[in-house]
This record gives sequence, structure tokens and C-alpha cells, in this order.
Amino acid sequence: MAISASGKKRIFTVSVCAVILIALVVGAAFLVHEAGHDCTGEGCRICAVMHVIEDNLRSFELGALALLCAVILASASFCRVLPRLLSDAFGGTLVGKSIRLNI
Repeated sequence: MAISASGKKRIFTVSVCAVILIALVVGAAFLVHEAGHDCTGEGCRICAVMHVIEDNLRSFELGALALLCAVILASASFCRVLPRLLSDAFGGTLVGKSIRLNI
């Protein structure tokens, strides 16, 4: 079975998102684990790694905020459309929908 071009793009996109998500979660776990480490002062390697992880997390905050806004807007518009779709699909009578029953 061959995968279409759009399917390959979708797989690639999901893979990249998963890698970024795993990197953020592992980085946050590292920050929590090493929060009380014995710092050697100037040139501490753990502190250097912690600063890099903090910078990465801060850079993704804006993207996460934009994603959250997009999800909220999409769900708000879906909540407006869903009742109309349900009433069209299940509401009303056959006469109201102008459906003729021939027996």
C-alpha cells in the first residue's frame, strides 16, 4: 500500500510535533529533577544546560499561546455550528423538511 504525498506530510508533521513535545517534557523534567543540585559556581555544566532548557521553554510559550487561542476560537465556532447541524439532521418533522412519503 503506497502512502500519498499528503499522508507523508501528515506523518512528518506529527513526528516533528511529537519530537518537540518529548523534548519539552524531558527538559521540564530535567529542570524539576536538578532544581536543587549542588552548584559548583562559575562554569557549572548543569546550570548551563538548565539555562538552555529555560530559553527553549520560553521560546515555545508564544507558540503555545497562539495554539491555545486557535483551539479556543475553533471550539467556539464549533459550538455555534454544532446545534444547527444537529437540528438540521435530527430536528423537525418530515413535513417540515418537505419529505414526501409514498406508500
